[in-house]
Amino acid sequence: MARQMMLVLAFLTTAATQALLSPTVVTNAYQEPAPDRLAHTRPIEEKGDLAKVMLDGLHKFLDRKTAESVAKRRQYWHRDFSSHEAYQRSIEPNRKRLAHILGVRDPRIEPVTVDVQVSLPATGALPEASNL
Repeated sequence: MARQMMLVLAFLTTAATQALLSPTVVTNAYQEPAPDRLAHTRPIEEKGDLAKVMLDGLHKFLDRKTAESVAKRRQYWHRDFSSHEAYQRSIEPNRKRLAHILGVRDPRIEPVTVDVQVSLPATGALPEASNL
Protein backbone atom coordinates (compact mmCIF):
# COMPACT_ATOMS: atom_id res chain seq x y z
CA MET A 1 0.00 0.00 0.00
CA ALA A 2 2.85 2.40 0.83
CA ARG A 3 4.48 1.67 -2.52
CA GLN A 4 1.19 2.38 -4.30
CA MET A 5 0.84 5.66 -2.41
CA MET A 6 4.38 6.64 -3.37
CA LEU A 7 3.64 5.87 -7.03
CA VAL A 8 0.43 7.91 -6.89
CA LEU A 9 2.29 10.77 -5.21
CA ALA A 10 5.04 10.65 -7.85
CA PHE A 11 2.45 10.62 -10.65
CA LEU A 12 0.44 13.47 -9.16
CA THR A 13 3.56 15.52 -8.47
CA THR A 14 4.76 15.05 -12.04
CA ALA A 15 1.36 15.85 -13.53
CA ALA A 16 0.87 18.87 -11.30
CA THR A 17 4.36 20.17 -12.03
CA GLN A 18 3.77 19.85 -15.77
CA ALA A 19 0.44 21.62 -15.40
CA LEU A 20 2.00 24.43 -13.36
CA LEU A 21 4.85 24.91 -15.80
CA SER A 22 2.53 24.88 -18.78
CA PRO A 23 0.69 28.12 -19.58
CA THR A 24 -2.57 26.22 -20.03
CA VAL A 25 -4.68 23.59 -18.22
CA VAL A 26 -6.59 20.81 -19.99
CA THR A 27 -10.40 21.06 -19.85
CA ASN A 28 -13.16 18.67 -20.91
CA ALA A 29 -15.12 21.21 -22.95
CA TYR A 30 -14.12 21.46 -26.59
CA GLN A 31 -12.96 24.90 -27.61
CA GLU A 32 -11.56 26.21 -30.81
CA PRO A 33 -7.89 26.78 -30.12
CA ALA A 34 -6.72 30.35 -30.05
CA PRO A 35 -3.47 30.86 -31.93
CA ASP A 36 -1.54 31.13 -28.65
CA ARG A 37 -2.84 27.99 -26.87
CA LEU A 38 -3.54 24.29 -27.41
CA ALA A 39 -6.93 22.73 -28.14
CA HIS A 40 -9.07 21.75 -25.11
CA THR A 41 -7.13 24.06 -22.77
CA ARG A 42 -7.71 27.29 -20.90
CA PRO A 43 -5.36 29.71 -19.13
CA ILE A 44 -4.51 29.11 -15.49
CA GLU A 45 -6.57 31.51 -13.41
CA GLU A 46 -5.61 30.25 -9.95
CA LYS A 47 -4.19 32.97 -7.72
CA GLY A 48 -1.68 32.64 -4.92
CA ASP A 49 1.02 30.07 -4.31
CA LEU A 50 0.26 27.28 -6.80
CA ALA A 51 2.86 24.94 -5.28
CA LYS A 52 1.18 25.26 -1.87
CA VAL A 53 -2.25 24.58 -3.41
CA MET A 54 -0.86 21.48 -5.15
CA LEU A 55 0.84 20.16 -2.01
CA ASP A 56 -2.25 20.80 0.13
CA GLY A 57 -4.27 18.73 -2.33
CA LEU A 58 -1.68 15.94 -2.29
CA HIS A 59 -1.65 15.89 1.52
CA LYS A 60 -5.46 15.68 1.64
CA PHE A 61 -5.40 12.82 -0.86
CA LEU A 62 -2.73 10.85 1.01
CA ASP A 63 -4.38 11.46 4.40
CA ARG A 64 -7.69 10.20 3.01
CA LYS A 65 -6.08 7.10 1.48
CA THR A 66 -4.20 6.36 4.72
CA ALA A 67 -7.41 6.61 6.75
CA GLU A 68 -9.20 4.32 4.27
CA SER A 69 -6.41 1.76 4.55
CA VAL A 70 -7.00 1.33 8.29
CA ALA A 71 -10.52 0.04 7.66
CA LYS A 72 -9.36 -2.32 4.90
CA ARG A 73 -6.34 -3.64 6.79
CA ARG A 74 -8.22 -6.39 8.68
CA GLN A 75 -9.26 -8.16 5.49
CA TYR A 76 -5.58 -8.79 4.65
CA TRP A 77 -4.35 -9.86 8.08
CA HIS A 78 -5.62 -13.09 9.67
CA ARG A 79 -3.31 -13.42 12.66
CA ASP A 80 -3.37 -16.45 14.96
CA PHE A 81 -2.22 -15.48 18.47
CA SER A 82 -2.51 -18.98 19.95
CA SER A 83 1.27 -19.56 19.85
CA HIS A 84 4.42 -18.05 18.43
CA GLU A 85 4.63 -20.73 15.73
CA ALA A 86 0.96 -20.29 14.80
CA TYR A 87 1.46 -16.53 14.55
CA GLN A 88 4.50 -16.97 12.29
CA ARG A 89 2.51 -19.30 10.01
CA SER A 90 -0.48 -16.94 9.94
CA ILE A 91 1.56 -13.93 8.76
CA GLU A 92 3.67 -15.87 6.25
CA PRO A 93 1.37 -15.00 3.28
CA ASN A 94 1.74 -11.31 4.13
CA ARG A 95 5.53 -11.63 4.31
CA LYS A 96 5.61 -13.37 0.94
CA ARG A 97 3.44 -10.65 -0.60
CA LEU A 98 5.69 -7.91 0.84
CA ALA A 99 8.80 -9.69 -0.44
CA HIS A 100 7.23 -9.89 -3.90
CA ILE A 101 6.31 -6.19 -3.83
CA LEU A 102 9.86 -5.28 -2.78
CA GLY A 103 11.35 -7.45 -5.52
CA VAL A 104 12.86 -10.07 -3.22
CA ARG A 105 12.11 -12.99 -5.49
CA ASP A 106 15.35 -14.95 -5.83
CA PRO A 107 16.00 -17.79 -3.39
CA ARG A 108 18.41 -17.00 -0.60
CA ILE A 109 21.96 -18.22 -1.09
CA GLU A 110 23.30 -20.46 1.62
CA PRO A 111 26.23 -18.88 3.46
CA VAL A 112 29.64 -19.99 2.22
CA THR A 113 31.84 -21.52 4.89
CA VAL A 114 35.57 -21.57 4.66
CA ASP A 115 37.54 -24.31 6.39
CA VAL A 116 41.10 -23.16 7.04
CA GLN A 117 43.58 -25.83 8.01
CA VAL A 118 46.99 -24.78 9.24
CA SER A 119 49.68 -27.00 10.70
CA LEU A 120 51.81 -25.39 13.40
CA PRO A 121 55.25 -26.48 14.55
CA ALA A 122 55.34 -28.85 17.50
CA THR A 123 56.49 -26.03 19.80
CA GLY A 124 53.29 -24.16 19.21
CA ALA A 125 55.17 -21.04 18.19
CA LEU A 126 54.29 -19.29 14.98
CA PRO A 127 56.94 -19.15 12.28
CA GLU A 128 58.74 -15.84 11.96
CA ALA A 129 59.82 -14.07 8.84
CA SER A 130 62.28 -11.24 8.61
CA ASN A 131 60.35 -9.37 5.93
CA LEU A 132 57.08 -9.04 7.91
